[in-house]
Amino acid sequence: MRFVSDAWAETAGPASGISLLRQRARWDRDALRIRFMMYGELSFRHPLERLPDTIQRLDFIVFDLVPTLSLPFYLAYIVLLFGPDAVLFLSAIYLLLLWISVFNMALVFALFQRSVGNFGWKMALIFPLYQGVYLKCARFFSYSSEIIFASSRNDDFVPPRVRCALFGDRTKELAK
Repeated sequence: MRFVSDAWAETAGPASGISLLRQRARWDRDALRIRFMMYGELSFRHPLERLPDTIQRLDFIVFDLVPTLSLPFYLAYIVLLFGPDAVLFLSAIYLLLLWISVFNMALVFALFQRSVGNFGWKMALIFPLYQGVYLKCARFFSYSSEIIFASSRNDDFVPPRVRCALFGDRTKELAK
């Protein structure tokens, strides 16, 4: 093996939107369970706690968990506040996010000296919709189902040895 500085890697992702939603739901549920419920990540007094750990945890809480769980309430607030102009307001927000997406993509392609191409520009157009709506709805469903129903306990994607390590003797009870 040797180092190749200009190497590119690709992954084989889910083939359909439903498959992507299922994969994201599984990842998000499991991440939330492991992060908060199993390892108590809301406790900042762990003896091995370091500043980068605290910053990473706060980043997750402030920029991912809270916005995701408050999304339905925010949308209801926007509709109540703007009434029929809510669609116009949300469209303006989308255009702002679209501009940021296109700027970021252009910056990345300029830094890596690559051409964007038609596919890249098409992806830039739908990325805010994908990231801001599609994945936020998937995360909201995943987080809320994990918080309310502990859905990840029933995931058949968790290997038995990991399930035993996480749940201990309760594994047999959960299988019933």
